[in-house]
Amino acid sequence: MLNVKFPKFHKPGIVRAQQGFTLLEVLAAIVITAILSLSIYMAIRTSTKVLVLTNTQETAKDLAASDMEYIRSVPYSGTYTLPAPSVAYTNYSQSVLVTFLRTNEQRIDITITWGGKTVFTLTDFRVSY
Repeated sequence: MLNVKFPKFHKPGIVRAQQGFTLLEVLAAIVITAILSLSIYMAIRTSTKVLVLTNTQETAKDLAASDMEYIRSVPYSGTYTLPAPSVAYTNYSQSVLVTFLRTNEQRIDITITWGGKTVFTLTDFRVSY
């Protein structure tokens, strides 16, 4: 019996078995992973900033509303002194501006600042009867 071996030729279009990844494939995977990681980081960072800003504004609104209620509870006068904020509002400062519109009308502006920046201003009007 005649034993004949035919040589193996590489045929075009047939991929040979790979032993590992090429450097180009590894670099492409690293770039894709870096882009995905960076986008997730930016989303988390942005949402954290929005959360802190929203919390700051809501706290300032609460403080301004509390101050305005205090002013409504005291007798009508030319100036109003606000009570010191509670421990919960240690980083906030408040100021009140009274503008006389007519002899018996006032415009009262309460401004709340946090870290030196104005966060919220509440305006109301008061009339003496």
